[in-house]
Amino acid sequence: MKNIIEVNKLTKIYKDGSDSITALDKVSFKIKEGEDIAIVGPSGSGKTTLLELIAGLNKPTSGEVLIDCKNINKGTDEEISAFRNKTIGFVFQMMHLQDYFTAIENVTLPLIANGVNSKESAKKAKELLVKTGLKSRMHQYPKQLSGGEMQRVAIARALANNPKIVMADEPTGKLDKNNAENIMNIFDTISKENKVSFILITHDESIAKRYKRIIKLDHGKIIK
Repeated sequence: MKNIIEVNKLTKIYKDGSDSITALDKVSFKIKEGEDIAIVGPSGSGKTTLLELIAGLNKPTSGEVLIDCKNINKGTDEEISAFRNKTIGFVFQMMHLQDYFTAIENVTLPLIANGVNSKESAKKAKELLVKTGLKSRMHQYPKQLSGGEMQRVAIARALANNPKIVMADEPTGKLDKNNAENIMNIFDTISKENKVSFILITHDESIAKRYKRIIKLDHGKIIK
């Protein structure tokens, strides 16, 4: 099975006047296609910086990230953005749904951005919302949905372009225990059925333990 992600000696240093802050320090690891991992660590350990660098949302000071054998930082901003939109889905603690769009309209946004026509976008969005248990809620606006329902809309949106990777940054952080379990069950089902690799950032050890592989970060380094 091939590697879907290769992180090679990834380093990120931020400048603060004459001071330097090392957010990541020569981090290296590989993730196989369809493999799921949890990334854990205390606040300030570099978890979110690592996710941003893997996704090409930030540029490393040194090192490289290969996604599906492609260097995520090689190419124009437009090329990187287009590649990311087709390859990676995102789920965040703050769902970032558009308030004035219904659930189904929110899910169509990445499809339309990828050039899919409105009819096909609506069809795919409906299928995904049914899959995430929102068949009866797809025409509701975010303010009419519960926190767990909004996160399921965000998951459906993340899956819209059939990504090979889903990056989830504290996706259960604002949910109660039952909703958190529901979200993780959806992740597990999607991973098995669609061979999507999930990268989960969490501070919750009970959530992280659902995954066979856990990467622990502290002060920008992987703790063995």
